Amino acid sequence: MKLRKYLLAFSLAGLGLSLLGAQSEPLRLGVDKHLFLDRRLIESSQGLRLVFNPPEQPRENLILKDRPWEQGRVGGYAHVLKDGEIYRMYYNSFDRSYQVRYLCLAVSSDGVRWIKPDLGLIEYQGIRQTNIVAIDAFGSPFIDPFDTPEKRYKLYSRVGRAPGERDQITGSRSTTSEVQWPASKGADPSAVYLLYSHDGVRWKRESEPVMPYYVGAPTSVLWDESIERWTIYPRAYLPESRVRVYSRTTARKYKLAKRFDLEPSPHREQMQESGVSLGGLIDELPVVLKPDKHDPDGMQVYTFYGYNYPAADAYVAFPSMWYSRRPDDFGREDPGAADALEIQFAHSRDGIQWQRPFRQPLVSLGTPGSGFEGQIYGAGLVENGDQLFFYYNGLPSEHMSRDKSVDWTCITARAIFRLDGFVSADIDYAGGELTTPLLTFGGSKLRYNAKTGGGGYIRTEILDESGKPISGFTLEESDRLNGNSVRHVVSWKGKDEVGEIAGRKVKLRLVVRDVKLYSLQFIG
Repeated sequence: MKLRKYLLAFSLAGLGLSLLGAQSEPLRLGVDKHLFLDRRLIESSQGLRLVFNPPEQPRENLILKDRPWEQGRVGGYAHVLKDGEIYRMYYNSFDRSYQVRYLCLAVSSDGVRWIKPDLGLIEYQGIRQTNIVAIDAFGSPFIDPFDTPEKRYKLYSRVGRAPGERDQITGSRSTTSEVQWPASKGADPSAVYLLYSHDGVRWKRESEPVMPYYVGAPTSVLWDESIERWTIYPRAYLPESRVRVYSRTTARKYKLAKRFDLEPSPHREQMQESGVSLGGLIDELPVVLKPDKHDPDGMQVYTFYGYNYPAADAYVAFPSMWYSRRPDDFGREDPGAADALEIQFAHSRDGIQWQRPFRQPLVSLGTPGSGFEGQIYGAGLVENGDQLFFYYNGLPSEHMSRDKSVDWTCITARAIFRLDGFVSADIDYAGGELTTPLLTFGGSKLRYNAKTGGGGYIRTEILDESGKPISGFTLEESDRLNGNSVRHVVSWKGKDEVGEIAGRKVKLRLVVRDVKLYSLQFIG
């Protein structure tokens, strides 16, 4: 169960404030998983710090450019979707002319070894057996479990390009407005449409666009059970500076094809009156992620890649931040900026207020010749056993480079997180402790995702509402936990049942040494 109604109390606690010196309502943990993304689960502590844990980076290239329609470039925009036991990767490619953007499909049974199926849907220069599923479309396909089987797979994208239009990524201009893909016929290339498919391969287009403005990057779509709505994140521009940011809107369960509820923008009218043309979304929707004063001059949010993580109130995103040489929203510019893109980690408790407390790169730019020394874009987060695969695309060039002599041998690879392992509450070898706020729980056992060193341990005490240890769950009775497991079960003198105090207002007190604590959960 999401904990939306307690956000005010948590926000005050995060600012070091209190309500009449006491917590007015307990945290209701239920049987959901709870991540240590911030200090919500920490009322007091000694020796503790929150740490971002960079993922492992295998040196690999999962998608090679071995087809004629891929010889210009593979990737840039891509998205991996886990569908049952099958992984689907939708990725863009260009041939050497760079005049058409192809949307291609690869599939895998393990997320590591990929096959490009011969679909026979869209022909390329007389070659019928291709893995192309769309032309001049891009984005993040998702599964809609509520709609009819005919519309199980969905995607927000622009469709087609006008004759002579310059591609934002490559700088090349299209030579024709007609392509051999039925969904593009009659589409307005300056608008965004909802595409749908029964099999994730054969795509159709809704007749009317959801938005009349161009969106030049993938749009993330999440189902949010707590508000029973789809949450949609399209890219936008700040009207004063044209800095790229991300905005948010919502849609009811069966209304993804409905036109977005856009607010009229006085800035757009002013821009049109002054002869300034900007076809993209600006401030017609609320902005939820943008650069701030702590970022370098000229930074922009280029892509988003947001997810509703399977834990209580845990939304995560992996935005690619562009270190642009252009002016930012504060009028600052940096002509010496790297013109590079790196992925950062962002999180939110409600999908609206996003935080970037750790602004280090999730994946570091590579060395010359690595294939990802210039730009890195997210390409999807999927769970794989006790790990999380985060896919990314790497490009060798600067973002604004139009140099076709560059060997655009791009990299498609994984960054591997531990399950729940984005952020951890760390206490070092000197030891320390943490105490949670007052809480209630369901279930009959307490489980941690944690890692200790060889000399490390976790001991747990359960306190009553007044702060006194509860008999049977005292520190003296606590069994030490040590080692590395995503499923440590807490026990006291060999007893791991806590169901007898489920529903009571309690606190957890952990006395630990040399530990990384990622999440906790009361399980049934």
